[in-house]
Amino acid sequence: MKYKIIEKEAFYVLEKTSKHSTRDGENNISVPAFWEQCHSDGTVDKLIRGASDKTLMFGICYGSGGDDTFDYSVAVLCDENTTIPDGFKKTMIPARTWAVFECVGRMPQAIQHAWREITTEFFPTSDYHTTGEFDIEVYPDGDTDSDEYKSEIWISVQETATFDVLDDTGLDERINNTAKLIADFARENLDKELADEIVSDLVDMIDNKKD
Repeated sequence: MKYKIIEKEAFYVLEKTSKHSTRDGENNISVPAFWEQCHSDGTVDKLIRGASDKTLMFGICYGSGGDDTFDYSVAVLCDENTTIPDGFKKTMIPARTWAVFECVGRMPQAIQHAWREITTEFFPTSDYHTTGEFDIEVYPDGDTDSDEYKSEIWISVQETATFDVLDDTGLDERINNTAKLIADFARENLDKELADEIVSDLVDMIDNKKD
């Protein structure tokens, strides 16, 4: 898995947002349908007209609303003083540390494969955890059906101490909080069967760690 950790200053996006549910994997159907709608109803064209970089499209997943729902937007980079069309909004994404993962291959298979690796390999073993605020799929201009197409996933992260150097004070709480972030992340970005499998593995890992 090819990735890098970067610091990025705050930036603005112009976006069209809708709410989605992770219940029974509904988001795996509703998010692609939202993209299709945005292409067919002129939303993408309006976004590109207001973009400061017309070569990039974003899919932004905002943190869980706490009730199995989350906001997802189709977005573009924009200037701070850009004109906002009716039905759209401008959002400032604050300065953050980002884990940036490269995806190579046709869509949506490549991005789905990357999400699976991020959730099952990167977060359980890295010195970083997701902030749970937002993650961004970055789609440059190009042929998304090509095996050579390159896209990226940006995830806002924080560095954390490994379990081996933590003292026992509050350890259970820290383990549980980290596991909850990963579980929420999996449910929002992966199909239900795989997300359930990951959650089950997390429970086993936590039980083994506490032993």
